[in-house]
Amino acid sequence: MSVERLPAYGGQAVIEGVMMRGSREMAIAVRAPNQRIVLHTQPLSPLYRGRFSRLPFLRGLLGLWDALALGWQSLSFSANVAGGEAVKFEGPAAWGTMAVSLAFSLALFFLAPAAAAQWGEQALGLNAWAGNVAEGVLRLGLIVGYLWAIGFMPDIRRLFGYHGAEHKIINAFEAGVELTPAATAKFPLEHPRCGTAFLLTVVIFSILLFALLGPLPLWARLVSRVALLPVIAGLAFEYIRFTARHLSHPFVKALVLPNLLLQRLPTREPDEPMLEVAIAAFRLVQEALTNAMKHSGAERVWVEVEQVENRLHVTVRDDGRGFDVAAALDRAARGESLGLVSMRERARLVGGEVEIRSAPGEGAEVRAVFPVGEKG
Repeated sequence: MSVERLPAYGGQAVIEGVMMRGSREMAIAVRAPNQRIVLHTQPLSPLYRGRFSRLPFLRGLLGLWDALALGWQSLSFSANVAGGEAVKFEGPAAWGTMAVSLAFSLALFFLAPAAAAQWGEQALGLNAWAGNVAEGVLRLGLIVGYLWAIGFMPDIRRLFGYHGAEHKIINAFEAGVELTPAATAKFPLEHPRCGTAFLLTVVIFSILLFALLGPLPLWARLVSRVALLPVIAGLAFEYIRFTARHLSHPFVKALVLPNLLLQRLPTREPDEPMLEVAIAAFRLVQEALTNAMKHSGAERVWVEVEQVENRLHVTVRDDGRGFDVAAALDRAARGESLGLVSMRERARLVGGEVEIRSAPGEGAEVRAVFPVGEKG
């Protein structure tokens, strides 16, 4: 019997929003200060679809880069939108801040526990195995304590709410449930492919791997913690991938339980507006994937959603190859291509209107207006 495998979607919480990504596209949805949802989507680099992304263990390095680069890019976008500033993804200041943050994280969560364990081995007479276990326990304690402490900050609590919304949407999608705020709210906050699960797995694997190195001088110990991090990330990625695919097995369920419990720290129950933002980001990824694979050949897609009084305005434009709208409508009238007709009919069913603008070589723009908050 063949089993249908759903597309794998992932994401992360950002400031007042959610980033979602599929295999080819990423999308970010952020609630601006004026309460409209600002969306952005763009194709992922071919690196994410190439041979490198399919090689076991090496694809873990890609996952690590994904968390750093796409994650920082998404946070920068959300910070600018939430702050009412012009949206800028690049800049020496932004990448410089990321470099400083990464260096601080490595120093706090990897180098400091290693140095402390080295001191403990010498002062307390611990052997290398006991020192590595102590190092791992200290590292885990720092991560748990950090997540627990920042959870008291109001802005971070909202960020954790969006993290919970992201998990609920993906859980609902994988269960085949209609993506509405009411339906998705019933799903759990935890998800087996969460980045928090990845962190815990890295800590556990680091204990096992570093213990194999035996006693080391301090400088070699510190260098090994940084140099072997990509190896540990690759192993952890494959472990998370394996357990996510075999969750129906009782033994695997027991293995992932600590990962799921740890996710209670960086998640909160989302409110309805948070779920709406997460659903918008998810739907945008799905639609962008479909169009990119079938039609436009676009490099970038811009989406804006804005509510003006009792009207919801949606604009979608891309820089793809474009098309002749009149010719496309003629084909639709002959039953050869029904995409534009069905789009207009779906809008009319809810009292909306759709306007399509395009020309060969000039991309395409779809403008839709829908009534909201009205009684029929």
